[in-house]
Amino acid sequence: MHYGTAAIIRNKRAGVLDAANAAHPERFVQKPPEPPKLPSGSWINKPDDTEKATQQIPLNGATFRLTDSDQATVESKNNHLVRKYAFYYRYDTPEERAVLNRLWPLVNDRLNYLTPTIKPTGYASTADGRRRRLYDTPQTPLDRLLATETLSRPQQAELIAYRDSLNPAKIAREITDLQNRLLVLAKEKTEQLYLASIPTALPDIHKGIRTKAC
Repeated sequence: MHYGTAAIIRNKRAGVLDAANAAHPERFVQKPPEPPKLPSGSWINKPDDTEKATQQIPLNGATFRLTDSDQATVESKNNHLVRKYAFYYRYDTPEERAVLNRLWPLVNDRLNYLTPTIKPTGYASTADGRRRRLYDTPQTPLDRLLATETLSRPQQAELIAYRDSLNPAKIAREITDLQNRLLVLAKEKTEQLYLASIPTALPDIHKGIRTKAC
C-alpha cells in the first residue's frame, strides 16, 4: 500500500489463483477463487468514527485530509525542525508570532538550500550477519529537486541563483538572534505554566501525615 504496488501484487495473486482453479477445479466448488479486495485505508488503532479522525487542512488554496496515520510524520517534523529551532516554549502574543514569522523563512533557506540530507535506499548485511541500513549520497533538497528534471530551465536558474546568493554564516547569526529573542519573550511564561502543572513536593498539612502502626 505504501509503495503503490498493491494493485500489481493483487493481479499476480489473481493469476496464481486462476491457474490453481484451472488445474484443480474440484477444489473450488462454490466459485472461482479471487484475492481479497484492496482496502481503502489502513490503521494501527482504528477509531470508532473515521470521520472524526480526519481533518481538512488548507494548503496553498487546496485541501488535503490529515488522518491519524499522518501523526508519525507530524511528530518527526516537530522534533527535528519545530522544537529544534523554536524550542518547547509557548508563543501566543503578536510580538512572539512576529519573531516566528521572521525565523521560519531563514530555517527554510538553511534546510532546503544549504543542508545535505541522506535518504534510505535499502538494507545490507554486515560481516557478522547483522542488518544494516543503506543510504544514498548526501544531497540538499534543492539538488534532489533539480535531479528530477521536472523544472524548466528558467525555474532551475532562478533557484540556483537564489541559493548562490545565500550567506550561510549570516543566516546562522540571524537564526541565533531570533532564538535569543524567543527565549527572552517566552521562557519565563512557559516555565511558570510548567511549574503550575506539577504537584508540589511539599506535604499538605491540612491532610496530616499517615504513619504505619507498630
